[in-house]
Amino acid sequence: MTKVNQESIKIDLKGNSDKVRLSEIYKDYTINPIIVYLSHFGYIPHAITDHGMNCYRANDWILKNLSDKFQEHYLFKYNQRGKSKLLIGNGFYFLEQDIMINLDHTESKSWIYYKHADVALVEGYRKQLLRFKKKNTWKPKISILMKNEDGFYLKQMPVQKPRLNIEDNYNNDFLEVHQQIKERLSRKNDKGILLLHGKPGTGKTTYLRYLIGSVRKRIIFFPPNLASYIVDPGFIELLISHPNSILVIEDAESIIASRDSVNRPSVSALLNISDGLLSDFLNIQLVCSFNIDISNVDMALTRKGRLIAKYEFKEMEIEKAKALSKKLGMNGDIDGPMTLTEIYNQKEENYTQTLMKKAIGF
Repeated sequence: MTKVNQESIKIDLKGNSDKVRLSEIYKDYTINPIIVYLSHFGYIPHAITDHGMNCYRANDWILKNLSDKFQEHYLFKYNQRGKSKLLIGNGFYFLEQDIMINLDHTESKSWIYYKHADVALVEGYRKQLLRFKKKNTWKPKISILMKNEDGFYLKQMPVQKPRLNIEDNYNNDFLEVHQQIKERLSRKNDKGILLLHGKPGTGKTTYLRYLIGSVRKRIIFFPPNLASYIVDPGFIELLISHPNSILVIEDAESIIASRDSVNRPSVSALLNISDGLLSDFLNIQLVCSFNIDISNVDMALTRKGRLIAKYEFKEMEIEKAKALSKKLGMNGDIDGPMTLTEIYNQKEENYTQTLMKKAIGF
């Protein structure tokens, strides 16, 4: 292997940095590593990335063991709620020759950028970093869409998968639909729309939690208060940065209702994400839950070819409700269909009824 002359690629870091505008380095709420590299060295690099990295430990190791190799380094720290120690969320390290290492905690990724450096040296650094690769233990998480003055960003939160038996908790016609839903949402680079609707208390949200805990994809939760931003270019740009994801819109009535002068743009945006030109490279699957009748949903969303599935959650049939109630150890009399909420809270309901009777003199 040809050795690289260290002197031949020595770079004037300060001189190159002065030529690049800050606005090119800081884009929205993120820092673009390629532009950081370009600002220092003046040319576009090769890149090697590894996922699932423990960037906290890797940053500590670099600071303790490679500080004598630094040409320059930048650390972006933040304070974790309830703790006094500042943690490194993003680290940029310029090492020998033209090597730059970037450790991004938010994405759990390590990047090694280089152009003319000795490949053996690059691989040596990568081998050291791979010691900090996390064990392959998957835990369900949801990425909540947030917005501040700098734009849109995602905040990851853990999700507790409910212990849910589909056959016990839903009517018999749902099991086949559930299997179809789970199979489609597990596909890589797929698209389409899933519509879940029904009265409050029939188990839509519980089922969504179960899905989020079962499907190994990035789940992006779109809060109802951001509904008006679904047509925002900044939101589309965020989706472009996170392809092959599932976008969950709960209480989606204001977005998916039949197109009129108010919500026509939002329905059009959903169609473009799920089945338009954007869908070809986004590969985003949409999951919408709502309480309104399906007849009030824009018909374009339910056309064949776009739809993964649609299902109306109803009260549990009498025999199913009795079986679940018995399994839960409830002794209440069931003489009609009941929602999941009513079945699981029979004792609370009886207690409330007793108080009401006492209050009015019975």
